[in-house]
Amino acid sequence: MMLLIKILSFLLTLLLLRPGAAKTVVQCTYSSKPMGSLDSVRNNYLYHRGELPNYMDETYNPEAIDQYEDCGTNNYPRMFEENIISGLVAQDGAFPWMALYQVDDKVCGGALISQQWVLTAAACLVSRKPGKVILGQTQLHAHDAVTIDVDFTIRQDDYNNITRQANLALLKLKKKVHYTDKIKPICMLADSLMDATPCYVSGWGITSHKKRQSPRLQYLKVTKLDQYLCFFLWQVVANGDVDDQNICLDLLSNTDLCYGDVGSPLVCALSNKFYLTGVVSYGDKKCHGDILPPVTTAVYPFLEWITEKVNRYS
Repeated sequence: MMLLIKILSFLLTLLLLRPGAAKTVVQCTYSSKPMGSLDSVRNNYLYHRGELPNYMDETYNPEAIDQYEDCGTNNYPRMFEENIISGLVAQDGAFPWMALYQVDDKVCGGALISQQWVLTAAACLVSRKPGKVILGQTQLHAHDAVTIDVDFTIRQDDYNNITRQANLALLKLKKKVHYTDKIKPICMLADSLMDATPCYVSGWGITSHKKRQSPRLQYLKVTKLDQYLCFFLWQVVANGDVDDQNICLDLLSNTDLCYGDVGSPLVCALSNKFYLTGVVSYGDKKCHGDILPPVTTAVYPFLEWITEKVNRYS
């Protein structure tokens, strides 16, 4: 009965928020601050359908990002062709921007964005120890992997550890990494590419009910879940927060992201290059994925923050 009441209440809210209606701010029960209104969710949705202009065009210049000429390229061209239906083992060099961030026994994913910076999730910063980053490997403890200590970390200013909003963090490496075929940065773009291009998530998360971390880098081909549906599922079923700074993933049955995948990059292909679109933030605690979809933090709304911090501390 309570679930039915929540569903009816949610549908009523959507009706009240139709164009021309009074603006409403939705407050989740455990959030420390109001989340974005459904108007902002609708506007973001309409923009990606081509019905609204790109608000980033007037407020942010993607040319401000100093990008490596060979960013976002790999040695696995089949990724642009195949239709992946479940988690697959990544081949060497398929995700050269993939980073493994480790502090003691805590493991997260990350994306190399320059020679000395890795982008991950703020939720991964659980210790005062800066930790280390491992690059250039698709198999744990590979002999040719490159391990670099983290100098310091920067948590996104607006990060909320309850709602997981603005769930991003930067890792400054103690030394610059040397680029190879297995180590390259991901490209950055002031836009989301999820509506019309193939997108992938890679990670070192657990892959079985025995909660064992995968010894090999896994990846999935993913699509974007409708923003309204994602909001509905998390708000009604789990009292969770989803707003227009999130991208929800639509996964096929029997696939999901799990512990150890937080911080992992969501990348999308465009003109034979990959661009960083999101960072894995949270999902179903039971790692089922059948009801509650995985949620990523969209990168493009935070590009100005990323660029400012990287330029200031480099």
